[in-house]
Amino acid sequence: MPSNLIANLNERQLEAVITTEGPVLILAGAGSGKTRVITIRTAYLIAEKNVRPHNILAVTFTNKAADEMRERIFKLLTNVKISSNPLISTFHSFCARILRREIEELHEGYTKDFAIYDSDDSLRLIKNIMKQINIDEKTLSAKFVQSVISGAKNRGVSVADHLLEYVKTDKLNLILRIVDAYQNHLRKANALDFDDLILKTVQLFKNNDLVRAKYNELFKYIMVDEYQDTNPLQFALIRQLTEKHQNICVVGDDNQSIYAFRYADIRNILDFEKHFPSAKIIKLEQNYRSTQTILEIAEEVIKHNQERKEKTLWTLNPKGDKAFYFNARDEEDEARFVASRIKEILRENPQERIAVLYRTNAQSRLFEEALRKESIKYRIVGALSFYQRAEIKDITSYLKLILNPLDDVSLERVINNPPRGIGDKTLEEIRQAANANSVSLWETILLITEEKIPISSKSKKTLETLRNFRKLIESLKIKAKELKTSENPVSDLLITILRETGYEKMLIDSADPQDEARLENLNELINAAFSYDDREDGLREFIDHAALTSTSDNFDELEKVTLMTVHSAKGLEFSTVFLVGMEEGIFPHIRSVYSDKLIEEERRLCYVAITRAKKHLYITHARQRRHFREIYANEPSTFLKEMPAALLEDISEINSWLSTIQSQKDDTCDRRMNVQTYDSLDAILEFFKQKKSSLAFQDDKTNSETKQDFANSRHQTINLPANNQLESNPTANQFFPGDYVIHKKYGKGLVLRREGTGDATKLTINFPGYGQKKIIVKYADLKKA
Repeated sequence: MPSNLIANLNERQLEAVITTEGPVLILAGAGSGKTRVITIRTAYLIAEKNVRPHNILAVTFTNKAADEMRERIFKLLTNVKISSNPLISTFHSFCARILRREIEELHEGYTKDFAIYDSDDSLRLIKNIMKQINIDEKTLSAKFVQSVISGAKNRGVSVADHLLEYVKTDKLNLILRIVDAYQNHLRKANALDFDDLILKTVQLFKNNDLVRAKYNELFKYIMVDEYQDTNPLQFALIRQLTEKHQNICVVGDDNQSIYAFRYADIRNILDFEKHFPSAKIIKLEQNYRSTQTILEIAEEVIKHNQERKEKTLWTLNPKGDKAFYFNARDEEDEARFVASRIKEILRENPQERIAVLYRTNAQSRLFEEALRKESIKYRIVGALSFYQRAEIKDITSYLKLILNPLDDVSLERVINNPPRGIGDKTLEEIRQAANANSVSLWETILLITEEKIPISSKSKKTLETLRNFRKLIESLKIKAKELKTSENPVSDLLITILRETGYEKMLIDSADPQDEARLENLNELINAAFSYDDREDGLREFIDHAALTSTSDNFDELEKVTLMTVHSAKGLEFSTVFLVGMEEGIFPHIRSVYSDKLIEEERRLCYVAITRAKKHLYITHARQRRHFREIYANEPSTFLKEMPAALLEDISEINSWLSTIQSQKDDTCDRRMNVQTYDSLDAILEFFKQKKSSLAFQDDKTNSETKQDFANSRHQTINLPANNQLESNPTANQFFPGDYVIHKKYGKGLVLRREGTGDATKLTINFPGYGQKKIIVKYADLKKA
């Protein structure tokens, strides 16, 4: 191996390469060159320590990472004669390799030619089992059952224990029945699902001392990349493989442990010294990617976590610019700013690599549309384009069918979605009848339900189901005509479809965590439709917009602008990063705000986002957002408040949150306001002035009840009462959202929200330095300021 490769390593990297014996934990900070270290270390073992290549195992998480590592190692060993190769593999590939040789030692009836079921195969099997034992997917989602099975296997526990500890469900016995049938089928089919590959290997090593000893002797040096992402089952496998030699080197960064939802356990890396008491810890803290400013911002955020190992990144790179901060008026203003700034950047440097990072896929729509308006090509990583997502296509298919019942493609998509008992057999017979009579599927359904043409499965139940579907579509067509004269014809129709079809209820009732994201996407669809409500032919224009967006915007993967979630961005780097939606309830996500453990995971995710930037970082948030057509005032993210204000350059076009706290530098009150504090009085008042004309005053009672818990926990809603709702209580009638008030204890504050009537009137008031207080007017002795 060329000596100049080692010579170019920094002191800590060199130490990590040449420390080959015993347990080693390499704490590799973001951008510290960990991939380079692990590949050179492997080559060093072979070329300098004379370790036989086949005695080395390096494990990572993706085939892409394994391929890249393998290619780099072989390149380093070009001039070294070797008789075998090190095994560079993913966890699943490694275990499949073991089981192909040893699975019969499990004595469970499996043979070495077992089949491997991927996720689709597994889901199909679960659906077939549910059909066989007459369990309707309206009662229990097959995807949920699949996620339960996967979760239990990755944790190495029984499904029953997993459900009792992790999942709230009243269908325990039903799920256990499906799982039992599922596992029996796998055995009979001589098949393993993806999670079985690791589980069965761990069981094999646990129950067979000879097999375990064989592989302990074979793999004398083991390296694990991205160790912070290992789950309990993968950890058990590592312990089994290192019983004898304990030459285990793990590389990872606890600050980048962001896959708890996949059952990754951060304790694996935090407790490494407990598991391997003789372990040596080596910290790679020199960063080669980012400016010092970006690193300092990231450090200020992550240091608020309790569960972490102490390390501080530094760099020889320039100090760099401050991070640019933009406080938008609303989500559309935020997207407009991002697109216009990207246009400016690309005008100056067409080769600049730029990323727009968001917490959830639902946020992508507005940025996609803003970039298209500026004629900026982009690509989306880790998700389909907004209008190509399944739930979006489902609901837009209902819209298309309402406008054009002859649209067979849309009808086929919605006829049993949500599940309503119209199975593949019935649909196939409808197709055959339509072909025989040369009519559309919808016309065929009309003929069948009027009993003018027969089908073999025309039982009373089938006829009734088809009649109900016909009634649903006809009622939606009538509703669409009625809503043409309403204030919000397109968005109201979307809400009607979601509710009357049962689609919304299906997602709300689901225990599948992905369905929460699907609801967020549908909320974004309603927001998109809102802008078409005032157009003469808004419904048709909206449908065309969705269709053209999904079919004609296939941008080249080499485009310089990338849109992705922060999870998808892990391991990547960009010259310029836009970190958007930095608001409470968005980032950190709403479901994490009441859990210290989940908040720390969100903070690590924020750290990952910040450290993707090489030169320039933009941080944006909106003062208000629309959610199911209601407008809400959003608090700045906790993580934004943790960033040093001195390292943020305010380029906002309004009186921003940052300008407010910077103007308070000489005040005696704490400049880093309480998490409950939304903003300054002037900033909040400006919010009311700017958006008062666009507020929705109507009481959408059904909608607010459907999402009330979410809204209450995420935002402070702004509802101004109509004149006929004013109480007779003269004191209560003095105060409304947007008013300044004086309180004896808290001083001057701004009314954010009003609830109740008469003596029960309550006000939510923001008092700088004290946060938000809910006060009963009758007892408060409030005065107008």
